[in-house]
Amino acid sequence: MPPPNGPDMRKQQFGFTLIEVLIASAIVGAAMGLLLQLFTSATVRMHKAAGHAHIMLAQKQIHAALQTLNPSLLNHGGGVAEGITYQWTAEKKTPGYPIYDEGIMTRKFSIYNIIVELQLADGKTNRLQWEQLAWE
Repeated sequence: MPPPNGPDMRKQQFGFTLIEVLIASAIVGAAMGLLLQLFTSATVRMHKAAGHAHIMLAQKQIHAALQTLNPSLLNHGGGVAEGITYQWTAEKKTPGYPIYDEGIMTRKFSIYNIIVELQLADGKTNRLQWEQLAWE
């Protein structure tokens, strides 16, 4: 007769021990935590990029609209582009320079500094500035 603690008395083991289950759960939990952090940071970056793209589109539309204006005739105004409210002013930067055609002064031109203040949805303001040539 074999001893009571011998190989024949061992029971065959089915399933996992509690320790194995706890270790596997900890590994899966840590992996899920890392994936959640990556997903959250990617989502935040995506929203920031979308906001910047929206502002850039509005700035492009405002710049295109103001390029058609003559600041010597109209030197301030405002409006809305892509849902963003803006105010603009034009400040004369240089005196009027005359243009002559066959000895006769036909026109004067000046350089204006165009300043645009954008009122963003979050209460912040964004400022655009450029120089523009205008006939007087």
